[in-house]
Amino acid sequence: MKPELLRWALLTLVMCPLLLFAREPLVLDRTSGPYLLNSHISIFKDSKGSLTIREIAGAAGQQLFERNSIRMADSDMYSSVHWIKAELINPDSKDKELILEVGYPFYDQVELYLFDANGQGLSRKVNANYPVYKRELSSRHFLFRLDIPARQYVTAYLRLKTKGFMPMPIRLWQPEQLLSKLNLEQYIYGLFYGVLALLITYNFLVLVNSWDKIYLYYIASMACLVAIIMSIDGFAFEFIWRYYPSLSDKSLPFFLFAGVIGFSLLGRRFLGTRRNTPIIDYVLIAIMSIAATGAFLSLLLPYDIMVPFGMGIAFVCAVTSLITGAVSLNRAVFSVQYYLMSWMLLVLGIFYFVLQEMGFIPSNFYTEYSAYIGASFGGMIMSLGIADRMRMLERENLLAQSVMETRQKFSNTFEKFVPKQFISRKKAHDFEEISLGNFDSGNITILFSDVRAFTELSELMTPDEVFRFLNSYLSRMEPPIQKHGGFVDKFIGDAIMALFELDSERKSAHSAILAAIDMQRALVLYNKHRRKVSYPPIQTGIGIHSGEVMIGTVGSAERMDFTAIGNAVNISSRLEGLTKYYGARIIVSRDTMDLLEDRDIFKHRILDWLRVKGKKEPVEIYEILENDPVKVQEAKIKAETYIAHGLSYRHQKDFESAVKWFKKGALMFPKDQALKFHYQTCARLLSKKVARNWDGAIDMDQK
Repeated sequence: MKPELLRWALLTLVMCPLLLFAREPLVLDRTSGPYLLNSHISIFKDSKGSLTIREIAGAAGQQLFERNSIRMADSDMYSSVHWIKAELINPDSKDKELILEVGYPFYDQVELYLFDANGQGLSRKVNANYPVYKRELSSRHFLFRLDIPARQYVTAYLRLKTKGFMPMPIRLWQPEQLLSKLNLEQYIYGLFYGVLALLITYNFLVLVNSWDKIYLYYIASMACLVAIIMSIDGFAFEFIWRYYPSLSDKSLPFFLFAGVIGFSLLGRRFLGTRRNTPIIDYVLIAIMSIAATGAFLSLLLPYDIMVPFGMGIAFVCAVTSLITGAVSLNRAVFSVQYYLMSWMLLVLGIFYFVLQEMGFIPSNFYTEYSAYIGASFGGMIMSLGIADRMRMLERENLLAQSVMETRQKFSNTFEKFVPKQFISRKKAHDFEEISLGNFDSGNITILFSDVRAFTELSELMTPDEVFRFLNSYLSRMEPPIQKHGGFVDKFIGDAIMALFELDSERKSAHSAILAAIDMQRALVLYNKHRRKVSYPPIQTGIGIHSGEVMIGTVGSAERMDFTAIGNAVNISSRLEGLTKYYGARIIVSRDTMDLLEDRDIFKHRILDWLRVKGKKEPVEIYEILENDPVKVQEAKIKAETYIAHGLSYRHQKDFESAVKWFKKGALMFPKDQALKFHYQTCARLLSKKVARNWDGAIDMDQK
């Protein structure tokens, strides 16, 4: 027998007792690697965590191990201590230098025990809280150097302790293979995190310019996703928490909950769930409330409690987001296809990664990095979706703005024919909401203005000159009305009907008189202009009365008009017509004067007690003197004594005494047209027989 065969026979005899317990030992040949130990290990769950390596390595301890299931090797979910046993054989004539990788960064403690054929062993222990830079090999995973002597076997025991999940991705690497893997990972992870960083940066720049919350929610969501992935693959432990490893247990659950909040806010904003799917919106709000509570508790409660809780709420959030996207797809929400595709890529990427880790599908480049691929493309598609959504919204806004501008033009044109105060009073948001027959009542002050002798004046002008005159005159009369809070109800040829409805009836009456005074002042300036161009000056009369009116639409379905109608409107019009008889610029009824806080704020005098045409109730009228020259004002105020005495005698039916007072006043103030009118009126009453119940008010049959 050859010496080589003899040595192998002796080695086999020595190993036979151990091979009864450690099935399928891993043969470290020259070409293989890396070595995945899943099918070559035995597992024992030490529920109490009380056994020592001597007890485990003894004959009784060997009976405790069970052969590992390939499918569960990478995803066994426990929360205790596990012992892993593997037999390694080096058939080469040279020693092998290998690196054992425990590819999961969240173990609380990893202990390695090696025994050679003679039972001699050594141990190495790494705690999770032991900083990366102080480990035997600086890495986010747990790495141990293994030196396997030539033509020898060793038994390796791993004691894995964790409070959370217990995945077991255990591999043996040749140093050059591990270096190649790390170099490849540098490119892959660099590309992955670079893409996400670029997406976050781009959307941040857009956020600075637009300040739309959707970009803020996207940035927050992607930042949390990056933090979650960095925590899971160990980069956060290696680089971010490098000097504070205890924080790694808090980071993963915290960012899980924060990510749920971010993605829920993004979904609500992207899909407009408050408007389009209110029920789902309430669900998302509930999810965010739970996640906010979880984020706070994750800083206080243990990792093994909060991570399953966080993963559960993240799963609910993902399912809800997919359902929301599907529902919104049927409702034609802007860019929902991007949102749905993004979530599908992210969920499918994670799903295939989990299947690969559990051994259900082969491990290759695409399945091993499917979560990263899904997250990258999902993030890009979500960003494209946000950009497309904003583009569609901008287009819709431009279209809506164009429609609004067109409607505003129509509305502005409409307001030139119908005062906007009418529309506001009817609580209509648009002229299209106006319908025939809508009306209500209110106490307002009405102002009527008219050009005296306009008929005679217009006969001297061509039609073109008449229109130019009216436009020139009316354009000067409207500003004083608007200045004091009134608005023009309508232009009736040369006449103006204006309404005053302010916060109170007192303010309305006061503002109407102020507007009338300013209209007369504007007329003075207009007459100066007319004299310069050789046109004769004009005079106007203004009548003001306060009372209840009906305001609304009148007409037919084909042609309607907004207006105020009622007894108060008719009286105001009649008062304006009386100005030419009394030689007054402004006549105001007692109803309006009584509304003033102080009558003496305006210089005035009493004019008469009469019934206007078509009315049964008498009206007491006053003349506003503010626009008369000072000397004329003084004369009219003195003449008021004669008017008052004459009216008193007239009321008593003592027409002779009344005539005496009016005549005496007319002689003293020959330019006072009101005294002349009273004298003539009472002189006619002397020759008439009045009724016994006559109230002293004359009947004005003229307009």
